[in-house]
Amino acid sequence: MSAPGAVIPPRPPLPKNTPGAPGTPSAARAGRGRHPLGVRQRIVLVVVASLALASIIIGGAAVLSVRSLLLDRVDEQLGHAVNRSDSALAIPGLPGREPPSFIGSPGMGPGALGAVIVGGQTLYSGYLAQDGTPVTLTPAQEATLAAIPTGGTPQTVDLGTVGHYRVVAQPVLLSSGAGLAPQEGVAILGLPLAEMELTLSQLIGLIAALAGLVLLLTAGAAYVVVRLALRPLDRVAATAAEVSRLSLSGGEEALQVRVPARDADERTEVGRVGASINRMLGHVEDSLRVRRAGEVKLRRFVSDASHELRTPLASIRGYSELAARIGGDLPRDVQYSLDRIGSESIRMTGIVEDLLLLARLDEGRELTAAPVDLTDTLFHAVNDARAAGPEHEVELAVPDTPVRVTGDPARLQQVVLNLLANARVHTPPGTRIDVRLGVDPAGNEAILEVADNGPGIGPELHDHVFERFVRGDASRSRTAGSSGLGLSIVSAVVAAHGGRVDLESEPGRTVFRVILPLSAARTPAG
Repeated sequence: MSAPGAVIPPRPPLPKNTPGAPGTPSAARAGRGRHPLGVRQRIVLVVVASLALASIIIGGAAVLSVRSLLLDRVDEQLGHAVNRSDSALAIPGLPGREPPSFIGSPGMGPGALGAVIVGGQTLYSGYLAQDGTPVTLTPAQEATLAAIPTGGTPQTVDLGTVGHYRVVAQPVLLSSGAGLAPQEGVAILGLPLAEMELTLSQLIGLIAALAGLVLLLTAGAAYVVVRLALRPLDRVAATAAEVSRLSLSGGEEALQVRVPARDADERTEVGRVGASINRMLGHVEDSLRVRRAGEVKLRRFVSDASHELRTPLASIRGYSELAARIGGDLPRDVQYSLDRIGSESIRMTGIVEDLLLLARLDEGRELTAAPVDLTDTLFHAVNDARAAGPEHEVELAVPDTPVRVTGDPARLQQVVLNLLANARVHTPPGTRIDVRLGVDPAGNEAILEVADNGPGIGPELHDHVFERFVRGDASRSRTAGSSGLGLSIVSAVVAAHGGRVDLESEPGRTVFRVILPLSAARTPAG
């Protein structure tokens, strides 16, 4: 009868193919889901993004405007330089590949660039260094200048290491000396854009710094303003959350939680939401009150009817037994009728007793509190089950040490008997029924399991088996009548003892698990 070990291990984890179990695709997808943004974050994000876009547009327009002004100024300086250098282009002779002398004309500062091209060949090219000395251009830079179209329109060119230049190319006549005809050529004059580019880069940096500072201050101010503005919505949400935590299934009709009056002013958007929630809570409270009143009437009716039916049922049973004893040789059909009357009165008496017990539990009447040895209770209950259903194989496994709880001995024994009767009634002959008792690993709770290898309970009844007058006829074979109150009594009695009942069922295996606090683990009342 005894089994080694007094600890029933915790339930195994869900298999990996179970929906919602760790490692399943659905759980992985849920883990990868992004955290949704709240209303505050969305508003602040929209404000900051809008301001950032406006800053980019305004800053870009300012930079382009300043660039255009600076470029016009360079072009104006370039025009004056061209006018001043016209006299310098009429130079005698062709001194060779040297920097043209006109880049040193008055008004031409460091970086000024010039070139003279005759017949596709560059005769002079160069620019002034920072110390005023002329520097000859490289062939690649000369080729870049030679590609500039003539016409006097300023062009921007990139001369590599020398930098960006604003240049102008125009046709000129070059004097070759006394008695010689002037030669046609192209004179190129340019001014550096380094100063303009430096100014623009400083302007862009300043705009970016100011925009970043403004965005940061705006984000902080927007968050504070939005937080203050949404405080009423937070209070409304807190009220809804408080209501969601209330248990409305216990029959209590009181639902005093409401949105504060200051947050239920229908002149505001949040106030309209708050007022709607208050009206909804009022309707719910009225519904709960009506339901509570109906439940009280029904419980009173069941209790009164049970009390009233006990006496006539006892009389019917007594008169049927008396008629059977003093009737002598009665006809067979009359004797059968008297036997049926007696047996049905006994069955009806059991149903009435069950209804009366449920009515008392519903009213919250205290049960007897005494030490109960579950090991001894199971031993007697299993022996009774073996005698009542010899066609079933009932096995018992209990620990070597007693498992004691505090409760009503008769009601706890009724729990075990109802579970065993349920297994016998709803499974075919030859079914194995295993009764196991142990404690949880923490040593705080007693765990009683009644398992069978019968057909199982269908999923459509899994969540309703502990309701009253629910029978598993559709999913489990039945060889005897059932009132549908046995498991309801099990659930109600276990709940009255501070425990709970779990069910696991699949074809070939059904387990009812009763969990009760041990005597040493229970907190004394009061």
